[in-house]
Formats: sequence, C-alpha cells, structure tokens
Amino acid sequence: MMRIAAAVATTVLAASLQPALGQHVCATRADIVKSLQQEYQEAPRAMGMSDTGAVIEVLSAQDGKTWTILMTT
Repeated sequence: MMRIAAAVATTVLAASLQPALGQHVCATRADIVKSLQQEYQEAPRAMGMSDTGAVIEVLSAQDGKTWTILMTT
C-alpha cells in the first residue's frame, strides 16, 4: 500500500510539473478502466487529486505485474 501511495504522490508531482509529457487518450474513463480490466485484469487501487483538480488513479493487476496511472481532467 505504501508503494501505491508513493506512486500516486510522484505522479501528482510529475503531472503538475510536466503536463506535456503525459499521453493524451481520447476515451471515457469508463471505457479505459473496462479495457484495462479485460486486457490486463487491472482494477483501481488508489485515487487522489492534484493541486490543479485532476483526478489521479492507480490501477494494477492483483499480482502487481502490470499497472497504469490514469489522470482525468
């Protein structure tokens, strides 16, 4: 759990400093989460909010072998 919290904190910091480095995907959050569940068996594990109001989510497979950080603005 501590690793997830650290990943979220790092992502929030990176997102606020370098937003141009993020990959922009045109799909709804629901579609992305569904796709990650079907393809990688990932599910939401942690959620937070950046200082700009963006929602940051960490999704991962139960075994931890795959993970995704999703930012919704």
